[in-house]
Amino acid sequence: MTTMKTALARAILFLSALLASSPVLAAGYPDHPLRIIVPFAPGGASDQTARFIAQKLTERMGQSVIVENRTGASGVIGAAYVARSAPDGYTLMLVDTSFSMVTAIGTNTPYDPLKDFTHLRLIVTTPAVVAVSPKSNLHTLKDLLDAARAQPGKISYGSGGVGSPLHLAGALLADKSGTDMLHVPYKGAAPAVMDTISGQVRLSIPALPAALPYLQSGQLRALAVTSGHRAPLLPDVPTVAEAGVPGYDAVSWFGLTMPANVPAPVLGKLRTELDAILALPETRTFFAQQGAEVYGGKEPFTDFIAGEIKKWTEIAKKADIHP
Repeated sequence: MTTMKTALARAILFLSALLASSPVLAAGYPDHPLRIIVPFAPGGASDQTARFIAQKLTERMGQSVIVENRTGASGVIGAAYVARSAPDGYTLMLVDTSFSMVTAIGTNTPYDPLKDFTHLRLIVTTPAVVAVSPKSNLHTLKDLLDAARAQPGKISYGSGGVGSPLHLAGALLADKSGTDMLHVPYKGAAPAVMDTISGQVRLSIPALPAALPYLQSGQLRALAVTSGHRAPLLPDVPTVAEAGVPGYDAVSWFGLTMPANVPAPVLGKLRTELDAILALPETRTFFAQQGAEVYGGKEPFTDFIAGEIKKWTEIAKKADIHP
């Protein structure tokens, strides 16, 4: 009986996709409101990004685009919901760096991150910042690495938890620089940053939007940014690679995905609208003020995610990081 129900559900999804792919229905898309699922709590960077894009899509497509937060399990609950949704073009999801990292550390998810989704568009990227307290005697990345080599396992870095972006960014730094640093996990990135400011841990590697207020107020000192090029908001801060760790490149990112098998005409329409939105000066200004850059590359989003999973899986194995 269960097998029959599963087969029937799949047949319904297939027929929905088939009907939606017809020229007549595709031409009328969308004819009712869309949803963007955010697998994290309201108010964070993912939520803010989704709400900005939702407003712009609403203005351009003539239908409301509603942001719905479905939180839990580092984004897995929201992602599982979207993977099971009908591939009709009305359910999207805002994914971020953690989407690839959850898989990389070996989390058992009820979906395949590549096969069970139609990855629509990479929206923005943003560097993280290797940051210390202004009271620290570490003034450059070289100072940090020299201290880490002189005191293996003693230089502590805080993160938002095991397998979080801050954790893996630190593990990548240790791997690329040949150092051994002590990981201190917190329940979220914010307390890790607070303890960096107070000196309870020697450093953390928060995303630039989260670090920016503390950098501007002098509560944190930036030693380097993690991207392959300098951040426009921190033009005097070198990249990690420039500061002595060749090959280091790690960014946070946000993009939009959908269930697998969304009809090509619907995908084409959504990608056209997103390209137009991301080309707007006000869009670039909105993200630039947060330290993020609109992605202008040509790499397909699916290929980008596959590359992220591969990179972070290798680091997780080397550092023995697992759920």
